[in-house]
This record gives sequence, C-alpha cells and structure tokens, in this order.
Amino acid sequence: MGIFKFDDKIVKANDWPHGWPDMQKKEYGFSANIYFYHRYTSLQNYDTGFITRMEALGHTFTYGNGLPAGSYREYDIIVIGALGTTYGLISELATLLAAVPQVFSFCRATSQNCNMSTSNGTRSSTVLRKLIDHEKLTTEAGGNITFTQSNTVNELRTLTSDTVMVYDNGTATYPGLAYKQLTDKRYIVHYSHYYSFAYNDQIHPLEATELMNNTIQFLTFARRFGIK
Repeated sequence: MGIFKFDDKIVKANDWPHGWPDMQKKEYGFSANIYFYHRYTSLQNYDTGFITRMEALGHTFTYGNGLPAGSYREYDIIVIGALGTTYGLISELATLLAAVPQVFSFCRATSQNCNMSTSNGTRSSTVLRKLIDHEKLTTEAGGNITFTQSNTVNELRTLTSDTVMVYDNGTATYPGLAYKQLTDKRYIVHYSHYYSFAYNDQIHPLEATELMNNTIQFLTFARRFGIK
C-alpha cells in the first residue's frame, strides 16, 4: 500500500485564518456566498472598497439596494451596508431574522432593530480597541486597530445583555465590533467603523481586512456547521 505521509493530511495552522480551533481546521472551503444590501441607489466607494477586498479573498457577492427577492437560503451571509437614501426602510429585517442565515450589519439602525441595543448615535474615534479574545472575531496581531484621523461613525449604544462586545470604539461603552448569537448556527455581527475601512489612508488596511475576512469566515462556518 506504500507509505502514508501524515503531512499530506495535516493543515498547517498558518494556512488558516487566525483563531480557528484545531478540530475545525479541516479540508473545508470557506468562500462565502454573500448578498450585500447597499443603502444608496448605487454602490458607494466604501461599498466597492469592501466588496473588492473580500472578492480578492475568494468570496462571492450579489448586491442590490434592497433585500434579495425570494429565498435567503442560497446565501451564507446578508451584509447590510451603512445608511443612505433608504435609511429607515431596513426595519423589516428585525422580523426576517428567522429566515436570514447570518447578518453582518454596518448599520446602527438595523443592528438596533435586531435587538442588539436600545439606542444608537454617532461619535468620532481613532481606534478599535480589543476587549476580549474571540476564536475568530479578532486579528492575528490581536491588539488595537488604529486610525490616522478621527472619523465620525455610526454606532450602537446601550447594548442588550446578550450582545457581546469584542472591540470597543475607543470608549468602553461604545462597540466597535459586537455580536449576538441567535442559535448555534445563526449570528448577527455589528461593525461600526465601516466608512473608514474602505480607505487605505484612514485605517491600518491589512489588519482591518483581516478582521472583516475573519468575521465572514466565522459566520460562514457557523451557518454550515454550527458553533456550540
């Protein structure tokens, strides 16, 4: 039968995004099928910046300025872009969570309507400051993600008790990245510094890209296999 080389079956830790437990480092592909709901009639530069970076990492996007027609089952993640001319019309998502696979929200109103918080607002920040270690929703460097200038962002306030904040937005009570687990396979994640993410001159680009990719891969794995 020849010699079996164990190295042929071992996936090196460095070949996987930061944070995956050893038991989950299997021969699965985590290229996500994503529906991106952009909030203006057409994509904005921060929208295309996000899509371009994630497509370069192997993810597939369908996009439009409304929720997808028909079944959500073909998508791993529904991404909700930052507010725009259709701001306020996204409130229906709160009642669609039973049908939507995963929600990755860049919109404070959407995240609040999905019961992640009881209020929202805007503020300026120069950093995403890590609070806790999470198996996926942090970066390999593991520290803060800093911005070269203060940027006004939309954010949640007064988080509900079952919403977990991974990064704050420079102030302990304001989330930079937070999540709510609905079931073992379904999550909603809120990220509040979306505008700045799209521009290389405003945010450390590699670490921000890694955080977005890690989040997408975490949500994709959770949808397909569940995380207890």
